[in-house]
Amino acid sequence: MHAMPKKVTVNKTWGGGSRVLIFGADSGGVTAFDVVAFCGWKPLRFINMGKSDVGSTLLGLPVVGLEGLQKRDYDLVIVSTLQKRKEATKPLEDAGLRHGVDYFFADEPVRLDGMEVRLTSSPVVKSDLNVVFFGSGEGAVEAFDMALQYGWNVVYIVDNNSKRWGEFLHGVEIKNPDALNSNDFDIVVVCSLPGKRAIFSQLKNMGYRYRDDFIFFRDYQSETYQRCAT
Repeated sequence: MHAMPKKVTVNKTWGGGSRVLIFGADSGGVTAFDVVAFCGWKPLRFINMGKSDVGSTLLGLPVVGLEGLQKRDYDLVIVSTLQKRKEATKPLEDAGLRHGVDYFFADEPVRLDGMEVRLTSSPVVKSDLNVVFFGSGEGAVEAFDMALQYGWNVVYIVDNNSKRWGEFLHGVEIKNPDALNSNDFDIVVVCSLPGKRAIFSQLKNMGYRYRDDFIFFRDYQSETYQRCAT
């Protein structure tokens, strides 16, 4: 199981226009770049600990070495290199940066403008996913709009109501939740607001992990982008 990230309460307001360094010129850095841009922040450059890619550009920004931390033309640093957390901490601290004030890790929920936001992407931000909807009510209808927007392929729907099994919603078959045992999908999207707690418990008992294996259909808007854009 994944350890829950430590909650960091920042004592500094980062509003639109904040200047940001992204620590990690990798896939995590690309994801951080997208969210930084959405939040109205200004990404300045990528920082790489190693020599690889230094001197190149990524998404139109220069990739520089650790010396890029010394030029204090930025407001905060987002560390996207999560697998090398300890290694990343030392140069940040050596540069006089404070955790939760001047930098934070992308998997830590932080307080921005009075709202909590987490910058890491869950699988919901990815396109071309094979997804299964859990729930065939109004939430599923709403989730189909999301599927169209994000480029998901809804392979089937599962529902605990046996009377719905064998029916179709928007051309997609509704099945017994036992169908999940086939593991023929990338992620489960829980589409029931009143049944959220019970379905979460059911999926966890089946060995699935929230955010890694399943999400709630309103997670993407309410927990990340809408809060960040407020």
